[in-house]
Amino acid sequence: MKRFKMTDDQNNNETIDAIMEYPLLAEKVKQVLKTLVLFDSPVSAESVINASGLGKQVVYPALNKLIQSDFVDRLSDSKTSCYLFSVKDNNIQNIIDLYHKTKIIKGINLTN
Repeated sequence: MKRFKMTDDQNNNETIDAIMEYPLLAEKVKQVLKTLVLFDSPVSAESVINASGLGKQVVYPALNKLIQSDFVDRLSDSKTSCYLFSVKDNNIQNIIDLYHKTKIIKGINLTN
C-alpha cells in the first residue's frame, strides 16, 4: 500500500479532499485525521496538537474516535513512554475510493 507522504502535494490534496467529504466523521475528527495523514511516520498527540492548531480537549477525544473507527493505530514508544499515532493506509485508501465513486455518481447525476 502506498504511504501518503507530506511531500506528495497532489496525493495529499486528493486525500484531504476525500477525508473532508467523508460523511461518517465529525468535522473536528476529520481535521485530526487530515493532520495525521500529512506525517510520514507515527507522531505523538502533542505533535498533532501543534500541527493542527486544535486544543487537547479536541485532539484526544478525536484520536480515540479514530482508533475506535479503525482509521488510526496507537503505538507505544518504549524510548519515550508515550503513545504514537499513525493512520491505517488501507482504511484511508477506502475513504479515497469512496470519494472517487461519489464523484463519478455526482457526475452522472449532473449530466442527466
